[in-house]
Amino acid sequence: MKPPHPAQTRTWGRLLVSFILGMVMGALIFHYQHAHMLDKILFENRRLALELTDLRDEVAYLEKKAEDLNKQNQEEISVKKIEIVIVNEEEIDGFTATDIIERLREELKYLIKEGYSVQSVAETAETHARLIDGKTIKFETNDEYEVKLHTMIIHTTITFKISVHKMS
Repeated sequence: MKPPHPAQTRTWGRLLVSFILGMVMGALIFHYQHAHMLDKILFENRRLALELTDLRDEVAYLEKKAEDLNKQNQEEISVKKIEIVIVNEEEIDGFTATDIIERLREELKYLIKEGYSVQSVAETAETHARLIDGKTIKFETNDEYEVKLHTMIIHTTITFKISVHKMS
């Protein structure tokens, strides 16, 4: 067998080099396109991982808040304040009105001091209403006032709406 002619060797060599360069160029283009797409996918994956972490933190926060709210709801709500409103305050002297409110608050402050729950006050509301309704308050000047209960609103602030009439 005889060796190929040098012109033929050069032609085959050029074809082989062109083939190899074509393969390398094709591989580079393929890698460029897929690497660009892979970068997009990796970036999206990291963004979603951060979003997932944020959402997990938010869920943990909301679960803790829900637990705290459940604990608060299960605790007994206690009486915090007593409010007395005189409906007909314009009919009596302002000093007398404040003295009557002060005396009634003194008589009812055990509800706050002993930490009565709103539920227990509601159960005994009739007793508290009788304590105030029809009560006679006497001052040093021998003036007497009768207290009539109109409304009793029970919550953390117990509100008594009363009317006061001077007895002759």
